[in-house]
Amino acid sequence: MVQAITGSAPVSGEREVPYTLIRPDGGQGRAVCFVCPGASYLFDKPLLHFSTMTLLRFGADVVHVRYAYGKDNTVFWNLPEDERSRVMQEDVRAVTERVLHHSDYEQVLFLGKSIGTLPIVNGVCRSPRHAQAAVILLTPLLTLQTVADHLLTCPQAVFLAIGTGDPYYSEPVIRLLAKTRLNVTLHIVPQANHALEIGLDAEVSLDVLRSLMRDMALFLSDRLPIPAR
Repeated sequence: MVQAITGSAPVSGEREVPYTLIRPDGGQGRAVCFVCPGASYLFDKPLLHFSTMTLLRFGADVVHVRYAYGKDNTVFWNLPEDERSRVMQEDVRAVTERVLHHSDYEQVLFLGKSIGTLPIVNGVCRSPRHAQAAVILLTPLLTLQTVADHLLTCPQAVFLAIGTGDPYYSEPVIRLLAKTRLNVTLHIVPQANHALEIGLDAEVSLDVLRSLMRDMALFLSDRLPIPAR
């Protein structure tokens, strides 16, 4: 049985960001991964649900950062792009500092989906404190110039998964990453959309999910050997 602990981290003024800390059997893990969801792609969706399972299997604690930036949050979506990124960076930083203040971990990881990759690429990847962290980016917003620029200078080990049918896919950026960034592992899915699914083909989409989890596990195995049972 896993253990789930809820908490919140103060950001500014009276605002707090809730989070859930999930631990595998046997108490605190030796690593921790902070998971940043998309605007409407939340933790019960396949990519994040099975990513969480995979991380727990590797003995890592998983922190679900529960910010609320769905499309109904008009105040957030009316902000300029750089301001949205700044607000999200504040949220993720607050949760990260709260969790790491109370626990020591051998390895820190960050996983983001869609807009949840913004605070990672624009914040975490530029922070000296997290220079040794590992980063997993699911369908990052490669068409945003700041994201492309920061990825091309990111020092951390990165696993990046995106489909060629995703509106945020950028062939020039992918080519440049493949050519110049040995620290970036690319998982490109032909024709897959922003959910890393292939249209309405459930069987093929499940194969895509299996392949993604397999490659993600390979990326993790270089950093987190699966603990003995």
